[in-house]
Amino acid sequence: MYMLDFVTDAVEKISYAPSLGRDALPSDLRTTYASLIERLNHVSVREERGRQLLSEVTTAEIEVVLDPTFLLSPTKWIELADAPAMETPYALAYFLGNNDGHMRASEAFAARKGLPLVVVPKPTLAGLDATRSLPPEKCGPRQFLGLIANAEYVVTDSFHGIALSLILEKQFLAYDRFAPGDATSQSSRVANLLDIVDLSSRLVPHGAGLPNFNPIDYEAVTSRITAERTRSLLYLQNALIQTDVARPA
Repeated sequence: MYMLDFVTDAVEKISYAPSLGRDALPSDLRTTYASLIERLNHVSVREERGRQLLSEVTTAEIEVVLDPTFLLSPTKWIELADAPAMETPYALAYFLGNNDGHMRASEAFAARKGLPLVVVPKPTLAGLDATRSLPPEKCGPRQFLGLIANAEYVVTDSFHGIALSLILEKQFLAYDRFAPGDATSQSSRVANLLDIVDLSSRLVPHGAGLPNFNPIDYEAVTSRITAERTRSLLYLQNALIQTDVARPA
């Protein structure tokens, strides 16, 4: 269903920025991928590695575009955010993985900066200090946006934690959630995003400690994001226009 297999051939089909998030296609699904992708009229993916993998099984033209998160302006994201009830500056930790070392590194980083560490709650996060974590009921989507928008620094292993940090021009560190060789790794989409904005150095290897880093020059980063946003919107607009033209009157 994710590849629109329930839609008839008579209907135009567009993909916008899906993520494979893997370094290889499962061998038993290659034929299925090929047949379903060939049915799509316009194909795009979120990362370069995804384009490479799909190009192995299809002759379809495949574009690499930005995650939809980037199609909204920073102003729009801030309009949606609820400002946190914080009286002092803070550093924010948001992890999807369970690496206790990453949490300890976040604590050390916040201490180095002389800031309290606010933790977005995740029940299975090892080493979580409940006194630093927000109650789950106080961290809905709007609160999450506000926490990132108002943080002095963000430490995360999440693709969208990184994406929103870039959009909102935050100083951040990105930890690789997956160990080298992990068959479930989704690191390629993070690496691709950081490569686009020339910030590959912000990705800290899985299990590594606290690195030294220089402040991000957001004039250059935002310029790259703006150019990629324009290109991504052009892909989507062209696909929609061609689809409209192809639709019977």
